[in-house]
Amino acid sequence: MHKASSPGVLCVDIHPTKPELIVTGGVDKTAVIFNTSTTKKVATLTGHTQQVNCSIFHPQDIVFTGSDDATLRVWTPGEDGDYENARVFSEHKAPVVECCLHPTNSYVLSVSKDSSWGFYDYEKGNLLTLSLDPDRSPYSCTVIHPDGYIFATGTQNNLIRIWDLRTQKNVATFQGHQGSINNVKFSENGIHLASCSMDNSVKIWDLRGPSNINTLNLDLTPTSMNYDNSGLFLAVAAGREIRIFMETKIENRKELQHAKTLDDHTDNVTSLKFGPDSKFLVSTSMDRTVKLWSE
Repeated sequence: MHKASSPGVLCVDIHPTKPELIVTGGVDKTAVIFNTSTTKKVATLTGHTQQVNCSIFHPQDIVFTGSDDATLRVWTPGEDGDYENARVFSEHKAPVVECCLHPTNSYVLSVSKDSSWGFYDYEKGNLLTLSLDPDRSPYSCTVIHPDGYIFATGTQNNLIRIWDLRTQKNVATFQGHQGSINNVKFSENGIHLASCSMDNSVKIWDLRGPSNINTLNLDLTPTSMNYDNSGLFLAVAAGREIRIFMETKIENRKELQHAKTLDDHTDNVTSLKFGPDSKFLVSTSMDRTVKLWSE
């Protein structure tokens, strides 16, 4: 799907209402929209000058991408099936490492290695707020809570922060990892937050505490994670493998038990996401491939 001269697919998202469509971002500076039913490219989005780190769908077929070129771009579909670069946000001064669509579908959040997070009204083309990490640590990941009122950020200095979008204040900080935070994900019920780190661990946090209720110590570095819609399964990318963990009740505790390993990639897995009702899983890798997995 991406150019062989610049190997590596870095991110993937599934269209929220048309699950046959996926969008990927690559080292080759492009994003690709692909139809998994017809196995054909729908469009290639060109305009970024460096690798694309995040690519996400809007229900109305709009696509958002963030890049090492420090821009967040908005792409809209044209009448001929091609995509146009409708807006470019250039407020960040370093690579945009992740972007998220707000649950209202009206706003977009981005985080950057320049230690700032930005919140945008993409339709009006307005930056609503740009805030710096209290320790000025470069951001590495972010995720918005399902209720849309809070979001989490991970930093290179091992901290996870919870932010209130209404006040733009840091309302909680989770400490416990011993390495840079690679990914954070909320469960669909909004009670738990999963995090993974360069310290080879995955931690589950209970937001009601807040407290660390479970830690998985792995033999490989976890780089990406995703909950399924039920919140019972957590897929973790570690090296070339995808490990599926299932929530299990042991005595009076909830634990994550290893359920399955998917190991057909030939290089490090970079991103993954469950499809609707967990009917399939899509993954990307530095081996240049995108794989779809089904039961």
